[in-house]
Amino acid sequence: MKNIILLLVLTSCCFSINYSEALEKLTDSFNNKLETFRADVTQEVRISDMGEAQVLTGSITVKKPNKIMLEYRTPVKQDIISNGKTLWMYFKDKKQVIVQDMQTGENKNNIVFQLPRYLSYLKENYTGSLKEEEKPETKNSLLLEFLPKTKNEDFTLIKLRVDKEKWLPLTTTVFIGEGNSITVSFFNIKTNEITEDSVFEFKIPKGTEKINSLLE
Repeated sequence: MKNIILLLVLTSCCFSINYSEALEKLTDSFNNKLETFRADVTQEVRISDMGEAQVLTGSITVKKPNKIMLEYRTPVKQDIISNGKTLWMYFKDKKQVIVQDMQTGENKNNIVFQLPRYLSYLKENYTGSLKEEEKPETKNSLLLEFLPKTKNEDFTLIKLRVDKEKWLPLTTTVFIGEGNSITVSFFNIKTNEITEDSVFEFKIPKGTEKINSLLE
């Protein structure tokens, strides 16, 4: 009986982890072990005064330190591309492109896809905790929750679910006010594949309108 109790205690010690340890492992994974990140992606947008959520599906490639190639294919075709200096949001069907300078000011657009920067952003502006779950949504995962340190932040709550073996993001949900949220989920994740920098460059096609905002 003593041996059984000792085994249970040791097992509990081996598999338990606190918030600081989880954050340290995430930081090590994002900053030191993750050169490229490729996955299928879904983005679910929920608005309080709208009935059904809008769901976009596509794929993403991220390369350190801040290069992104995000391709949505349904329900609309939309590309979000950044070489780290310039960000392009290209709407093929509408023949429109938004161009943003990534080096002027604090650009939070698509921050959840900028993995190393996203984690730094959370650590700097939010207070995190490890959420205990009786039945995790995904096996071998942990859920971290982040509350803003000030009232000036865009998001009222952020949830980040990570793989606790590979320490990679599985889902992240940002809440905006009451009843509004965006959930991004990653599937079929592959890391550290050779990816040329040319993937993250965009040449505006002829006949494409350059605009400053979707509200125009």
